[in-house]
Amino acid sequence: MISLPILGFSLLHFGLASALYRWFISKHPNVQIQRSLLMLFSVTALIVPFISWNSVEVVSQLSGVIVTVGREAIAINPKEYSIGFSKLMLMFYGIGAVFMAIKLLIQYLSALSLILRFPVIRKEGGLTIRETLNAYPSFSFWNQICLNEKDVQSFEIIAHERVHANEWHSLDRLLMDVLKIAFWFNPFVYYISRQMELIHEFIADENVIKSTEKPSDYAELIVQSVTGMILQIPVKTFAVQHSLQKRIQFILNKNLQQNPKYMKYTPVLSALVLSASILLAACTEQTVGFDENPDVQPQFGVKTQTTLGKEIGKFLVYPETARKDSAEGKVILQFLVQRDGQLGNVEVIKSSGRTDLDTEALKVGKSLVDWQPATKNGEAVNAKYTMPIVFRLSEK
Repeated sequence: MISLPILGFSLLHFGLASALYRWFISKHPNVQIQRSLLMLFSVTALIVPFISWNSVEVVSQLSGVIVTVGREAIAINPKEYSIGFSKLMLMFYGIGAVFMAIKLLIQYLSALSLILRFPVIRKEGGLTIRETLNAYPSFSFWNQICLNEKDVQSFEIIAHERVHANEWHSLDRLLMDVLKIAFWFNPFVYYISRQMELIHEFIADENVIKSTEKPSDYAELIVQSVTGMILQIPVKTFAVQHSLQKRIQFILNKNLQQNPKYMKYTPVLSALVLSASILLAACTEQTVGFDENPDVQPQFGVKTQTTLGKEIGKFLVYPETARKDSAEGKVILQFLVQRDGQLGNVEVIKSSGRTDLDTEALKVGKSLVDWQPATKNGEAVNAKYTMPIVFRLSEK
């Protein structure tokens, strides 16, 4: 379930992954390991939102209670404040996710439509080889390899695109696009996606240069094949400008970033960062996350059988300063009913505008100690409880 804590987790998770890639993973000499680790971080980010933490918190609100203040019984309606900042943020998030999903869906449909326009040259090993029309560059998309007419007889380009298809690089691309939908606001997701695209090119180039005597000739071929046409569809183009320099360095064994000593450090550090990220997600869900529909909400008066209204009336004293000023107001409190029934984190989340009223409401909130914790899936959980206290003077 997507919530504000989960969205915050994505920033932390991919921020750590980006830093780890920048300083360690990218220096690992095995590009397949680089790919696997980025995939691991990406899949984890999609799984975490569906994990049910045992300590997940819930927020409950009064559905209607009579609180005695002064000489008057006041009915409280929680609907006045039920729409908060978090809901507005989630609405904004949902709009962005829908927009991104529509955009990517159009791109995938456009790619499929474009490919079906190209004539089939031959089929080999489950792959379909096509020839592009006009000035389209050579590219691959799932099991479809589309070659520019000048590349049809090029062993290197066909071998390069065959690696993309056989190793399911389009599946990686699809995963990255799903991440862009789920976490469209997260700049680190786009960074990870770009690095994955570059790793794919390294993997394909590495396979080609293993079967060629002169890697420099292959590098020159890439330079000659660079096209200014940018395809706004999720395909693997053989030669594009933005990754050219790094690919040439990799092919000519001049990638100074790679360092063999990182072979033993990278997997261990990745495991530590991944564990820390998941642990922080659990802690975040425990202390901030909420579910507005718990199975059983916190119950008051379990031991003494007193009602919440009577308990508040027992402790509340109308501040004399407010009485002299004929001041009235509403204070909204929020506190934590812990799994063991203990009360914690009592705070004012909406002030009445007067310090004396807020202070009195806070004192009363801290006095309400007779609680039975909320339950979810049959287990006691921490629960945030939101309660308004209305100060109103009786007319006499």
